[in-house]
Amino acid sequence: GCSVRSIYYFIQLKGYQGSYTTVKRYARLIRESCKHKATIRIETTPGLSAQVDWKENLKLISRNGEVFTINIFLYILGYSRMKYLQLTVDRLQPTLFECFNHAFEKFGGVPEEIWFDNMKTVVDHSKSQFSNVVFNERFRQYAKDAGFKPIACRPFRPQTKGKVEALARTVDRLLVFNNEFEDLEELQALVQQLMEDLNHKEISQAIGTSPSERLDQEALNLKAFDLELLKVYSQLSVPLTRKVSKEALVIFEGRKYSV
Repeated sequence: GCSVRSIYYFIQLKGYQGSYTTVKRYARLIRESCKHKATIRIETTPGLSAQVDWKENLKLISRNGEVFTINIFLYILGYSRMKYLQLTVDRLQPTLFECFNHAFEKFGGVPEEIWFDNMKTVVDHSKSQFSNVVFNERFRQYAKDAGFKPIACRPFRPQTKGKVEALARTVDRLLVFNNEFEDLEELQALVQQLMEDLNHKEISQAIGTSPSERLDQEALNLKAFDLELLKVYSQLSVPLTRKVSKEALVIFEGRKYSV
């Protein structure tokens, strides 16, 4: 955008005779009003949408002092607010597909649309522009076979996936278990218990009830899917890339190979 000074010079050419300070004050008011612009919550119909994201690189320490760096797949249905959480040690595309398969299986179907952040396993960044998102080809095919429409959230506009953003903050509750768990298996159990509590015991402020009380109505509107077909995607290997050094060598698993 234009600077306040350039606007001042421009309107002077148009006949403005006031001071620069007045223009600067007015510009500040406009800037503040834009900053605090209200976001209206839009409630979705049963089976229409879900939102997805990762809680990335969450570090927890076991009672033995071992540091675990984990990721948590976050999936939330728009109408019921039912949540699916899965602990993972990576965020590779086959892992993403596996998490989706488990979420679809848990809730008995697939929503019409799923909203995503611009994660690299979903969006082809090399072909995408700010307002023209191109989905990764393998992901696009997965979405087609699963039966949902993928939608990329607008960059720098977290409100478009506010439900899953709030869930990501809630997952920080796991940090209270630092120095309290034994191993990865127990950590997985803690994630599952958090998911069960959020779905069945806690009242969602947005809907005034627990998510599980809305699940039956949501599930009736979710679409059927072919789980065996979708399992193929989670079993596909991810191609590895390595940089070639000036000596025409690549390093793989600590060893050097000539190319």
